[in-house]
Amino acid sequence: MTPGIYRTCYLAKFLRLIKDQGIDVKPYLDSLDLTEREIFRKQGETDPDTYKKLLLHIVDGVDKPHLGLVIGKGVELFDLGITGLILLFSGNLDKAIKRWTRFQYLVDPPMSLRLIGNEDQAVMRASVWLKEFGATEERLVFAVEEAFTEWNLFGKFLGRRSAGWFDEVWVTYPEGSSRGLYEETFNCPVYFNKPYNQFTFPARFLERKLDQGTEEIAQMLEHKCSLMLQEKKNYNELIYRIREILMRNLGDSTKIQDIAFALNMSERTLRRRLTELDTTFKEIVIDFRIDLATEYLESTDLPVGTIAQFVGYSDTGSFHRVFRNRMSVTPDQYRQHDRLP
Repeated sequence: MTPGIYRTCYLAKFLRLIKDQGIDVKPYLDSLDLTEREIFRKQGETDPDTYKKLLLHIVDGVDKPHLGLVIGKGVELFDLGITGLILLFSGNLDKAIKRWTRFQYLVDPPMSLRLIGNEDQAVMRASVWLKEFGATEERLVFAVEEAFTEWNLFGKFLGRRSAGWFDEVWVTYPEGSSRGLYEETFNCPVYFNKPYNQFTFPARFLERKLDQGTEEIAQMLEHKCSLMLQEKKNYNELIYRIREILMRNLGDSTKIQDIAFALNMSERTLRRRLTELDTTFKEIVIDFRIDLATEYLESTDLPVGTIAQFVGYSDTGSFHRVFRNRMSVTPDQYRQHDRLP
């Protein structure tokens, strides 16, 4: 697979933090025919398949509670490459978040975040971006812990003596023995078994200047990120073309043979090229349908059954199962909680 742009120094730092916990990383590296030296030497450009597999091997194999908190506390913005720098140098928190949410996909984070809220309260809501991290509760816990801890520590750039700037944290999984540790880490109330993974903070913080803010540098980084994002989109041009065909033919057949014909290639060639992109036609169709469904749920009052038909499901029950598997909530729960009261 063609190398991609994946967390410039992240894997190198990740391995250091794992080793600091007394964990032998060699078996995980051996399973992928890698060496530590190779990871550190290639930290500027990491094969996307290697990036995901190594993370998942370690997350699945390491028997250490709250590994995500450990990694999140140890990762610094500089470890996130140019996307971390654009956060650091933006003039205020609002600009930093807007730039991050635009360019976060450059590094394919386990969790993606988006800003929602009202005049008084801002919400950063997280969704699984790398679908493998939604496959088990353990992987999801790691992804949420890491992302939220990294963002909590970002508070030190808001001119606060402590990193704690959250009002409250929601997570979708059960409490277990996490409440005390979570509330100590985030310095705020934490609620479990909620419909979303998210943290809230006062909306007035959005106008707060960042200690390292240098807007001129941020704009230069933004231009570079835009070019990198375009390169990434070009690399995934096939997926975008498939989604465009699906959008033009809503309600019609989504058989791979028909899509291949529209793309002027054989079914075998299409399957091979999708394998090279580490995906399948089925995954692309599901992602497209769920993305479209969330838009309808957020912006219309259409019944869930109608939305299911619009996005290509003749059976509402199947739509519910697929939606819950992707989003960790039912369509009704998603609509109910999409906007804060």
